[in-house]
Amino acid sequence: MAGVLDGEECRENLIGGVDDHVHTAFAMSKAAAPIRLVETVKKQSSKWRKLQDRVFDRFCWQSGYARFAVSPSNLERLRGYILNQKRHHRKMTFQEELRILLLKHGIEFDEWCVRN
Repeated sequence: MAGVLDGEECRENLIGGVDDHVHTAFAMSKAAAPIRLVETVKKQSSKWRKLQDRVFDRFCWQSGYARFAVSPSNLERLRGYILNQKRHHRKMTFQEELRILLLKHGIEFDEWCVRN
């Protein structure tokens, strides 16, 4: 994923996650369209993952994604959040985490999308 983001001129990558999802933080290129960037990252990282081991032949990303802007003053806090995902998810599921983030940022959502 870092290589794809670098190739799209999105710098200062930080990537972390657990078995069922991943978080990334990066400075987005001014030339990048968000939806195209997500599609490229998913497509290229999926190809890479499948080449690593036949166990991942059926690997695929979910269809959706969530994207949030973060102010420079919150970058260190975000860094800690991403790097501590394993510990964080001992206390809550991905769905609970997503619901909290969406509500915190005032984003309307369909509960079906969060569950699936």
